[in-house]
Amino acid sequence: MDLILETESGSCPKTDAGKLSVTLCDRDTSPESDILASLFGVAPPTMRDRYREHVRAAVLETAHDLIVERGWERVRMGEIADAVGVSRALLYKEFKDKPGLGEAVVLREASRFIDGIEEVLAHHRADAGQGLAAAVDFTLEEAERSPLLRAVLISNGELSSQSATGILPLLTTSAQLLDLATRSLANWVTTNFPDLVTEEVSDAADTLVRLTVSHLALPTWTRPETSRKITEVGLRYLGLSVTPLPRSVSQERVRAIRDK
Repeated sequence: MDLILETESGSCPKTDAGKLSVTLCDRDTSPESDILASLFGVAPPTMRDRYREHVRAAVLETAHDLIVERGWERVRMGEIADAVGVSRALLYKEFKDKPGLGEAVVLREASRFIDGIEEVLAHHRADAGQGLAAAVDFTLEEAERSPLLRAVLISNGELSSQSATGILPLLTTSAQLLDLATRSLANWVTTNFPDLVTEEVSDAADTLVRLTVSHLALPTWTRPETSRKITEVGLRYLGLSVTPLPRSVSQERVRAIRDK
């Protein structure tokens, strides 16, 4: 049965197959899109592109929730398609297969984590102690919030197949994620404290990241104590002043980033 989908760009044919698989107009002809194209010389996103991004986001969110709830091995592509309201064919076209979907879920979680680290650090440009403690605290709280992120951070290819998420084949992201976190931290330190030796900063950042991950794998202290102790290690290594830190320096910032 052929239907008509009304859009800002006019009427476009769509096929009703009992799912959300539709054919949208290939070009967005709204005035705003024409302005963007003329100003920046780039093609504006089409209605098809917007629909695809909307569906992709919904699929990744649904897959993430199911992985955390029951583990990767028990998640089925069909149930994700049904929950989102799309055809399985569309799901396989977008992600190729189940491992492809799992990788996309992990990479999205990793991207959110790195963006959060950088935003937290950006709010503490003049105070090394506050910045380091905020980054550590953010990492610990995000790992508590997301079992999937925690699994990726501590995996390093050593988790058993009975891990909390059951997503062992997808944890190759771990080393890259730790490297990105280390580089983000080192870049923040060298940018705001240019007198420090670059190699020493890189070594200190790597050590702080690994100390934080070690605590995630085997917690010893409370989160505020962990933030304080790891921060003091970094400050002493870099020869910076160690001043008393508040018990939690990033609680409000963490919640603001998480709730965006």
